[in-house]
Amino acid sequence: MSRCVKGLLKGLMGVLLPLAVLFALVILLASFLLALFGLKTMIVTSGSMEPFIRTGDALLVRSLSSGSSITVGDVITYRSDHNEAMITHRVKAVKQFQGETYYQTQGDANATPDPDLTSAQSVYGKKVLTLPKLGYFFYFATTTLWGKLLLVVAPLLILISWALSLIARDFRRPRASDIGPYDSPNPA
Repeated sequence: MSRCVKGLLKGLMGVLLPLAVLFALVILLASFLLALFGLKTMIVTSGSMEPFIRTGDALLVRSLSSGSSITVGDVITYRSDHNEAMITHRVKAVKQFQGETYYQTQGDANATPDPDLTSAQSVYGKKVLTLPKLGYFFYFATTTLWGKLLLVVAPLLILISWALSLIARDFRRPRASDIGPYDSPNPA
């Protein structure tokens, strides 16, 4: 391999390795912090909340604790009674019926409220943050083989190859072919 190619590969490893390590650390730290603060990631798959929340966005949703309250204007994620789908809509009204709490919800892009009330037991959580367009990445990374490889295997392979290159570098001895005609093996 020529010196130029070796230099290019060394330069690429000098850039790619820190990026891969940083990427892996960010993913691990983010997963830990999300779990620590009771946050879940949801991927938006419809336009019912546009323009406030768009298709392809990711939402951070906080699970409700016993002390949490939902008020008019909050955006909640809940499980539909009809098809078990997760829906994220805005609360338009809070109603009490036979001692139970129900929410009238409506998507921002929808002309009318949802036909059924949502029981408090069906609420998964309350929206904390919108991450524009990151839902596409999360979907790819969690549902496809290539995404899982990208997320888990690629950083590991880069770290292993870097570690092996460090070990190999320590055991490598200079050869006569490494020294150019004008290079001196003993610099002055």
